[in-house]
Amino acid sequence: MKRITIMLLATTIILASCQTFKQEPLPLGEQQVTFSQTTGIFNNAGDKAPAVLLLHGFASSKDEVAGLYKRLSDELFKVGISSLRIDFRGWGESSFPMELSSVDNMILDAQEALKWLGSRKDVGDIGIHGFSLGCGVAIEVAGNNSYKIKTMGLWSCINSFEEQLEELEEIDSSAVDKAITEGKAEFDLGWRKIVLGKDFFDSLTKYDLQKSYEKFKGNVLIIDGAEDTLVTSLKTYSNLAPERTTTFAIPGAGHIYAVFSDNPVPANQLIEKTVKWYTENLK
Repeated sequence: MKRITIMLLATTIILASCQTFKQEPLPLGEQQVTFSQTTGIFNNAGDKAPAVLLLHGFASSKDEVAGLYKRLSDELFKVGISSLRIDFRGWGESSFPMELSSVDNMILDAQEALKWLGSRKDVGDIGIHGFSLGCGVAIEVAGNNSYKIKTMGLWSCINSFEEQLEELEEIDSSAVDKAITEGKAEFDLGWRKIVLGKDFFDSLTKYDLQKSYEKFKGNVLIIDGAEDTLVTSLKTYSNLAPERTTTFAIPGAGHIYAVFSDNPVPANQLIEKTVKWYTENLK
């Protein structure tokens, strides 16, 4: 009797190990997704629809400045493309301490979100999209996961993470020194106050974005504001891989595409060109 019980138990274990995990289908539209250190919003456009992972810029959050990522997500949904926009840990609705934010952690968050998308049986091809500092994160993740990511879109893209250090030094060099020597410091950006720690500044010098860009093999969209004095990514990256890089310069637009001006044209063009490109390159 004991032998039969053991055999039955062994058979049960074997059968259980052979079962395929079945995911419940997600409803259409927006729903919150919880990750290990942060949260995101998945906007589901349908079963097997392609999806774009949206990575926000410095000191921002998942909906982006003036809701640009929310607008992009809604417009992608209309053409049958899903999207996942996340808060990097330390920003937005994340409860992670802001002073522990770093590029390293941003990359980990993006990789976790990418893994979540890749695990979904109801998600088709995947694209990745970044804004400003988030472009650097997108490039790093895409370069190291080229076989998982079909396309990449970049808005107001940095050439290196060190550009963020230069910008912060212009804002308050004494705060930069304090963060590095004492562990953390407060920065007044004009539109909000933030706290950055030593880890953030240490992480800015670890990555070679142009090398990672060359490792990614998919098609890339780069859009900058024609009047943006902060970045020169159109020329830099298109020269690295001109055969697979599409570029646009939005007239009358700076780094954030005039979203706080009375002129809606630059932001409208940004969204329209981006959605059209994803429709042609990801679907």
